[in-house]
Amino acid sequence: MKLISKALLAATLLVAVASAGAVSAALHTIFERDSLYSHIRVVDERGIRTLYFNASCESTMSLADPLAGALEYTNMFHAAFAFKPDIKRVLVLGLGGASTPKAFLARYPEVTIDVVEIDPVVIDVAKSYFYLPDSPKLHIIRSDARQYLAHSRATYDAIFVDAYLADYYGNYVPFHLATQEFFKLAEARLNAGGVIGYNVVWGSLNWNDRSVRAIYKTMESVFGQPYLFPVRSSRNMVLMCVSGSKKPSLDELAATAREFDKARRQLPVSISSLIARAQLAHLNTRTVPLLTDDYAPVEALGVFR
Repeated sequence: MKLISKALLAATLLVAVASAGAVSAALHTIFERDSLYSHIRVVDERGIRTLYFNASCESTMSLADPLAGALEYTNMFHAAFAFKPDIKRVLVLGLGGASTPKAFLARYPEVTIDVVEIDPVVIDVAKSYFYLPDSPKLHIIRSDARQYLAHSRATYDAIFVDAYLADYYGNYVPFHLATQEFFKLAEARLNAGGVIGYNVVWGSLNWNDRSVRAIYKTMESVFGQPYLFPVRSSRNMVLMCVSGSKKPSLDELAATAREFDKARRQLPVSISSLIARAQLAHLNTRTVPLLTDDYAPVEALGVFR
């Protein structure tokens, strides 16, 4: 075995140090703090700002355009307009980097938005680092989402659930926001024909895993069959349900989406393109539990099959 010369070794070390310096320059932590709920970091890298809860990526944003660069699944919530084109009041449970409230404020001037977020540090971060604007159409409520639904008398045309806990093993839905009792509360806060959209992060193999199927089964027990919106770029699935007995077909949704898009030509993402990805698939729910307040093992669903 040949010995490495001192000169070659020195050159190798210099290259390694230079490479480490380039990575350090490209990745810059601009905020870091422990809250009561998570270790929160905000990181800038190559023009993208990312919010982390512990080791989990929660939100992304383009620094060049704060309305762009969000994680793809947030687009799926806009499909709610195909179910109910006259949406006026929206409730978002879970703030994160505020991708959904910002987009709705910018694109739909007729809509007012209530956001419920339990962590005051997340609220401050969304305002300071993710450019969540002050607006008379936006109301931030610091509360547990389930408690808010239980005590508020407000009703909504659409409710979007995007609340996650994160630890160093991954992220998962807070169990009390995934149960049959929770969905019954949400249904009581929806106006006639109202829509609920629910972001699920699947834990293993594919989007048909236990976490998706258990929440599918639980939503179905309250609202009827969910509509599935798979995400191509990440391990997310948005499930959508409609309150009331009328459940539109995919063809009916596509026709409504086309009419909506004609009146909203300025939208960067067409509703029709989202509905084209929707599925009405009957998932196998026999091997997953119906999630209730008495039994909701959400931490395990995404890890074990």
